[in-house]
Amino acid sequence: WRARNIAEARHNIVIRELLIAAHALEVGQPKFPIDRSFAEERKSNENTDVDEMKIQTMYKMVEECKIVVHGKEVAKKVLYLTNKQAVMFDEEAMHRVIQALDIGEPKFVIKLLPSIGSAMQMTIAHSELIGTHEVEFGVSTNASSEISKEDERVVETQLLLFMKTCVLPLAMQTKALILIGGANDCVLSASLSKVVLAEQARLGKDCPFTVLATVCEREIHSKAVDPDDRNHVAAQIARNSSAWQKRIVKMNDFYSDTMLIKALDSSANATESVLQQCDLTHAAERYIIFEGFDEDEDVKKTGCYNNGPQKAFESVFLQYMTRKLPSIAVQSFSASQGYPFLVDLTSRNIPVLLLDTTERCITSTKLDPKIGPLTKLAKESDSFPSITQAQHMQLRVEDGRICEEGMDTLLNIAMEMVERKLDVLCREGVIDMLDTSLMAFFHHVLTLGSNIGSVGGKAVPLHIQISELEKFQRTSKDSNKALLSPELVTRVLDFMNTRVSAWKVKCECSRVEKWLMKHDKKYNHMLSDAVIAKKKLEEKVAIIDANGGNFADYNLDVSNWIAQLDLLMSSHTYSASIFDLDEVRRLLGSVAKIDRLPNSNSLEALRTLQDAWDHVEVYHLLADRYKLISKITYVMMLLTGIVITILSLLNSIYDSDTHVGVIAMSFLGTCLAAYVS
Repeated sequence: WRARNIAEARHNIVIRELLIAAHALEVGQPKFPIDRSFAEERKSNENTDVDEMKIQTMYKMVEECKIVVHGKEVAKKVLYLTNKQAVMFDEEAMHRVIQALDIGEPKFVIKLLPSIGSAMQMTIAHSELIGTHEVEFGVSTNASSEISKEDERVVETQLLLFMKTCVLPLAMQTKALILIGGANDCVLSASLSKVVLAEQARLGKDCPFTVLATVCEREIHSKAVDPDDRNHVAAQIARNSSAWQKRIVKMNDFYSDTMLIKALDSSANATESVLQQCDLTHAAERYIIFEGFDEDEDVKKTGCYNNGPQKAFESVFLQYMTRKLPSIAVQSFSASQGYPFLVDLTSRNIPVLLLDTTERCITSTKLDPKIGPLTKLAKESDSFPSITQAQHMQLRVEDGRICEEGMDTLLNIAMEMVERKLDVLCREGVIDMLDTSLMAFFHHVLTLGSNIGSVGGKAVPLHIQISELEKFQRTSKDSNKALLSPELVTRVLDFMNTRVSAWKVKCECSRVEKWLMKHDKKYNHMLSDAVIAKKKLEEKVAIIDANGGNFADYNLDVSNWIAQLDLLMSSHTYSASIFDLDEVRRLLGSVAKIDRLPNSNSLEALRTLQDAWDHVEVYHLLADRYKLISKITYVMMLLTGIVITILSLLNSIYDSDTHVGVIAMSFLGTCLAAYVS
C-alpha cells in the first residue's frame, strides 16, 4: 500500500503541475470559490476606499448589520480591523471602542476562554478535518474523548445546565459583559449560544448583559464567501459590512495563493491546505473581526499571516475592562490558548475557573446512590471508589487543614482514579484530549482541605473565628487561601508527564489497532500510514513498559511546565465540576464580587471587634447594676417620704414628739439622693 501510494502520488503530482500550468496560462492561478457579488462590490469600492480609518474618532468603523437568525431579524454591531488598524489601538482608545460598540456600563466581566475538544461541536465547525489522519487516528481535538455517544450527550447537557443556571443568572444580576470566541468551534460559546438566544429574544433591548465575540477572519472566511449558502451568520454579515467587503476579495486571493498550492502537495499537512469551516456564533450581539494579514510592501509578493495584532488588541481590551471591573475567566476541555495565557490572567488578579467535565468524586459530590453515576465511563472506571479504614484514618485535619500524610493518601487515591480512567479509554481505543479537566481535578485535590478552617459565610462564635485564623496564620501568610506545597504540585506534574503521557501513547496505539480492524473502506488509502504508525507506537509502548510504565520525555517543554506549576499554585485559580452545579454556583458567588469587599474579616479586625465587644459587655453589666440600684434607691426615697408624712401627721393629731424621727428620715432621704447623684 505504501509503495502504491508513493507511485500514485508522484504520477498525480506531474499531472497536477501540468494542469496548474495550463490553467494559469488560460485563466490565471486557481482560486477558492467566492460569490460574484463580492467581486462586483470590490470594483465599485476601489475608487472610494480610504487608506486609513480615523481611529481617534471611530468614525463609521462600527457598522450595524441586520441578519436573520432562526427566522427573526436581529441587529449586530460589527467592527472589522486590519492589522494596521488593530495595532493603533492603545488603552486610551479602548474607551472609544466601548462607546462605539454601545456596550453600556457593565458591572462585571465574564471571559469564556476558547475551549475545544467536543467531537460533536468540532464536527460541525471543522468538517474540513473529517477523514484526516489526525481525526481517524484520534490525536485531534476533533475526535471524541468519551467512550460513547451517550456520555457525549450527558456532558453536553451538563454544560447547558452550567450556562443556564450558573452563568446566565450571574450575567443578568451583574449586567455583565460576556467575552467569547467568535468561531463556533468553542464548546463554551456554543453552549452559551443555545441558552442565551431565548433570553435575548425575550428581553430585547432590556437585556441587562452584553455578549461580545472576537474572531480571526481566516476562521470564518469560507462560510462568509460560500456561493452555495448565504444563510450563514458570517455570510450575512460579510454582505452587510462595507469594511469587510472591501477586503474580502483580497483575502480570498491570499488564501488561494497560499493554500491551493499546498493542497496539491501530497506531503503537506491537511490543515495547511484547506480553509476552516467555522461560522460566527449566534450568541454575540457585538463582533470584532480581525483580518490577521500583513500586506507586503512589494505588490508582487503575497503577504503573510500575523495574529499578533489581534492578541495585542484583545490583551489591551481585557486589561482595560478588568482594571475597573471585577471579572472571572472560565476554561474547559482543552485550552487552545495554552497555559501561559491562563497564568497571565492570574497574574492580573483575574480569577480563572477550571471546569472538570469528567464525572468523578472529589470534584463532584453529587451522586444519587439509587441512580449511580450518569456516564458509562464513570461506572466502568469506578470514579466513586470506597476508601479503606486505614486511608480514612490518615485523612485527618490538623491546624485547620488536611495533614501532610492525609494529602499523600488523597493524591494516591486521585492518581489511581486517573489511571483507571485511562485504562478504560485504552481498552475502548479513545485518547483523552481533555487536559483542562485533568488540571481542574488535580487542583481540586491539592486545594481540598485548604479552606477547612475558613469561617466566611457561617454564623460562628467570634472566639472560634479568631482561633481558626490564628491556626491559618501559623501555616500560611494568606488567611483566606492556604498556599499549596510545591513538593505536592511537583509530584502531580511529574505524574502527568510520566504516567499520564505513557497512557496516552498506549491509547494512541490501541486507537490505531482498532482502526485497522474496523474502518470505512473509503479510507483504505490510509492503511499503509496506519501500519507504520502502529509499528512506531508499539516501539514506544515497549520502551514505556521497559521503563516501568513511565514515559521518559527528555525534551520537556520547560515553559509549559512552569506555566502549569504557576497555574496550580496561584491563589486566583479555582476548580469545579460541571456535575456539581451547586458548588459551581457557590464558587461563582464567592469569586464574582461586584462590591470589591473582602471575603472575610482579617485577624486584626476580629481582634479589634472582640476588644470592642468586651467593652460593650462590661458597659452592659455596669448599666444593669446601676439600673437595679437606681430602682432600689428610688423605692427607698418613696418610703422615706411616706414615713416622714406619717410622722408629721402623728405629731399634729396626737401631739406626740416625732421631731427626731422626722429629722432622721429626712437625713436618710438626703443620703439616698446624694448616692443616686
